[in-house]
Amino acid sequence: MTTMYDIDELDRAILAQMVDNSEVNARGLAGRLGIHPNTLFQRIKRLRRNGALLKSTSVLDYDKLGYPTEVLIFLKVNTVKGWEEKLKPLSDLPYIVSLVHVTGEYDVMAVVRAKNDRELPDILRAIQDNEVVIKTMTNVVLTRWKRSYEFNPFKC
Repeated sequence: MTTMYDIDELDRAILAQMVDNSEVNARGLAGRLGIHPNTLFQRIKRLRRNGALLKSTSVLDYDKLGYPTEVLIFLKVNTVKGWEEKLKPLSDLPYIVSLVHVTGEYDVMAVVRAKNDRELPDILRAIQDNEVVIKTMTNVVLTRWKRSYEFNPFKC
């Protein structure tokens, strides 16, 4: 279970700005927030140490980088003792963007990126070869209206 980290209004303001643009200039951000740059750096350092800020990263356009095919693969797994550890190696497959445990008819969902649909049979085989995977259901993403990085919890 995840423990919620208690953040104050300044932490919220810092994080809200960083979610919108993690490349924000520190002096500029400190100025907009009305704080000293050292205060900003110390706050960011504390947010990282406490786990509220996990990582600042670049967002890639997979289409422009040659991976336009996005696929959701739902997995039905044999939930025998230790199934999670047996399934975990799938997360090391390079084309798997995300691998999550879900509720519903299927147990796990993999988000996959591929260069084209001709790669899908090999990707599916690699997933289906896992000893706890019983069945898969594949859905190709046709249109995406919102991406996960566009979610800003401070605007809710």
